[in-house]
Amino acid sequence: MAKKPKFYAVVRGRKLGIFNSWVDGARLSIERFPEAKHQSFATLALAEEWYRKNIPTPGSNHSPVFHFSTQAPEPQPTAAPLQAAFEGVVAKKYVVYLIIDPVTEEPFYVGQTGNFKSRQRSHLEKANHNCKRAAAKIAQILDAGMTPAFKVVETCDSEEASLEAETRWIEHCTARGIKVWNRWREHREIQALHMKPSIELDRIIGDGPFTLGPYQYDSRFDLKTRLTAFLAKSSPGAIQSRMATEKLRLIWEVTRQEGEVSEFRIVSCLSKPGFMNTPRHQLEAVLESGATVDFDYRAAIDRLP
Repeated sequence: MAKKPKFYAVVRGRKLGIFNSWVDGARLSIERFPEAKHQSFATLALAEEWYRKNIPTPGSNHSPVFHFSTQAPEPQPTAAPLQAAFEGVVAKKYVVYLIIDPVTEEPFYVGQTGNFKSRQRSHLEKANHNCKRAAAKIAQILDAGMTPAFKVVETCDSEEASLEAETRWIEHCTARGIKVWNRWREHREIQALHMKPSIELDRIIGDGPFTLGPYQYDSRFDLKTRLTAFLAKSSPGAIQSRMATEKLRLIWEVTRQEGEVSEFRIVSCLSKPGFMNTPRHQLEAVLESGATVDFDYRAAIDRLP
């Protein structure tokens, strides 16, 4: 297999621009140059974007100069679709899938495979804490008594098309502020360039330790996280846990919700359409009058004094 080309962006050196060779290109521009600044990338598009963000006048539309060697690596031939040689032979299908955290309902890994069921089993069997990959996240979820959700989001006719789709989905997640644990260099570069420092929108500015009845919490965000995890692994229907019911009653009363509550129920629904449509749980309060009302416990927690 032909070696994949690399691209070297130089924003401080003897020659500025993008090179497609190191020894007789970018190296000559930055070697022994005071405070030289450069970086290598797997794709030209990423090299160009990094260049524009790091030139002395970032934000401008200045295009880099391309210093490309005439002996550039030969492009890899595009594989032509295979024709079935025998009657009844079906072309292999490839899929792109997400692994989703059941608590946050956000994906933490994007993958592609030609055998989805086998890959799903492999992810679960190889879960372990002794790594910095998705396997550690899966092990953490399994330890909590839950199972990560696997969702196919795109079907492709070839492995090449599925690899391109995998990259698109990583870009899609990154644009939404979601970090995925993919290891390919190109995927890490996409996130490094596009993932902006994000704040947890659920976290109240200045949030700190507080008391809810007899219960102590490090923050309101901590309480929301714990309740969300409890609901994620609970079955729909009336909540039987005495402690959970007591905490919900305290939240209801302290935030001055209308009506006396007889019980709280977990109701299944779907998350926001157009992205993953994964199941999630919401709460409803059953009042002494017999009426039922939606209980947005997360918004209520934000209002706790």
